[in-house]
Amino acid sequence: MQTVIQVSLSFATCLWLQSCSQPSEVIAPPTPTPSSKKITLSGSHTIGSILSEIAKPYETAHPGVKIDVKENATWRGIADVRQGTADIGMVARSMKADEKDLLASTIAKDGISVTIHRDNPVKSLTNQQIVNIYTGKIKNWQQVGGKNQPILVIHRSEGVAALEPFLNYFKLEKSAIRADVVVTETDELVQAMVGKPQAIGFSSIGVVESIKDIKLLPINGVTPTNENVSSGKFPITRPLNVVTKNPPSALVKEFIDFSLSQEAQAIVKQKKFAPVK
Repeated sequence: MQTVIQVSLSFATCLWLQSCSQPSEVIAPPTPTPSSKKITLSGSHTIGSILSEIAKPYETAHPGVKIDVKENATWRGIADVRQGTADIGMVARSMKADEKDLLASTIAKDGISVTIHRDNPVKSLTNQQIVNIYTGKIKNWQQVGGKNQPILVIHRSEGVAALEPFLNYFKLEKSAIRADVVVTETDELVQAMVGKPQAIGFSSIGVVESIKDIKLLPINGVTPTNENVSSGKFPITRPLNVVTKNPPSALVKEFIDFSLSQEAQAIVKQKKFAPVK
């Protein structure tokens, strides 16, 4: 019995010594991944449609950076930046006197033009005719060279960025407008005009230029094109701005600078807006 115990102890000691002589397995720590960074934009649908495309090559060139574009309205973009819930606001109009707390950069220009249905034979309207239509003094297309059918006036709701330059140019008071339909978004304007040859509205040149059922009328004899917007010939224009509440962080500034690069400005042109560079 003593011999058996000694053998067992010797065997156990041997195993213990063998295990001690072998190096323990070293588990390498996980490879650290770069922390993801996010830039949040909020505001104008018009600008959002541009920056969503500009964000794609930027994200490709900057792995780990996510550009989150929330399209809603200009007023919301300003509110979100002021409240700190967005890094960048998208403002589709000139900045106002009470918005000096915001830093603005113009990334593109846009024109606002009168829109009618493609089947409407009217090719142009004078400024006074447009005023008379929107104030209810002209109610039938036959009065301006069109077919004998009532005019369906589509207006834009309060707060829409396209409204202000339209009213300012034609010197129209909001209270003087006699509208049959009031819409907020451009998509609503398009839906209200499709299939209605008697309709008239106004919208961004860049947004509706490629919609087959709608045609843009010249304003004061000037054709609504990006070239005429860029050159200043077209009379109703607006800047498309990105704004920050404070001097932007390095990451936000880099994205804004990229939006003004040659690559990004080519995207602006592809989207049917007027580049600024």
